[in-house]
Amino acid sequence: MDGDIAPLKEIVDLLDAYGAHLIVDEAHATGVFGQNGRGLVNEMGLENRVFARLHTFSKALASNGAALVGPKILKEYLINYARPLIYSTFTSFNNLASVKSAYEMLIAGETTELVEKVHGLIHYFRSNINVPDHMLLPSTSPIQGIVMDGNAKVNALSQRLIQAGLNVKPIRFPTVPKGKERVRICLHSHNTQEQVQQLIEIVQTWFRENGIELLENNLYNSNSSNSTESIQDSRASHSNATKVSVPVTLQVVPIEDVAEVSRSSTPASALSVSALSAISQQPTRAKL
Repeated sequence: MDGDIAPLKEIVDLLDAYGAHLIVDEAHATGVFGQNGRGLVNEMGLENRVFARLHTFSKALASNGAALVGPKILKEYLINYARPLIYSTFTSFNNLASVKSAYEMLIAGETTELVEKVHGLIHYFRSNINVPDHMLLPSTSPIQGIVMDGNAKVNALSQRLIQAGLNVKPIRFPTVPKGKERVRICLHSHNTQEQVQQLIEIVQTWFRENGIELLENNLYNSNSSNSTESIQDSRASHSNATKVSVPVTLQVVPIEDVAEVSRSSTPASALSVSALSAISQQPTRAKL
């Protein structure tokens, strides 16, 4: 919900001490981090220390289902004992064709420029928005958020943005705890810098009109969490990693080819599992 980054290195350091296994949901990391969009675990070089990774097809791939990447014994166990999988209708041919097309784009590197653009828009937004530091979520992912107290405030700001053609939705209590209501901004590669600037200007104008003081200086550089710093350090040590993304609707999150996953540094098999929902490929509003 916050678009923040889990401290995976710190988490995996605890696994041996407690005899635990870790499963990582890479839904929003797939395509944004790691070589060929393999996700955060790959980005941080932790494939051999994580038991399983779930890469969904329902984000930037605009399909449904997922690939569960893990050891062969996990695949065999789920095939034989996972009742939701056993008794689910298999995905349609059209859906498989959609996923395959997205795979081909990722493998060919056709989406590299798109994800680089997304990261540029993220940096531009955070470098230019001057809302109070405690109200801006500490995220370096495409998911950004401005937190305000109360459903009425986030409803009002969201409505102002929607009226301007910016598809920014409120996240209200009880979806989030009281006092943590926010407008949730999902940047994607179809956005332009001009649209992001328009977003910033509308937000800051609304703040002034409602008596909320803005910062004189942007605190973006001091807003990075330790997890973000670890990601940046990891990128420096994996300079050959290629960030790949397929943009869909409001989110930027694709997945690597199943066959490519099977040939990764971790002996792994990919298992297609059914998902509960899909994201529309054609948004009714075209902005943020």
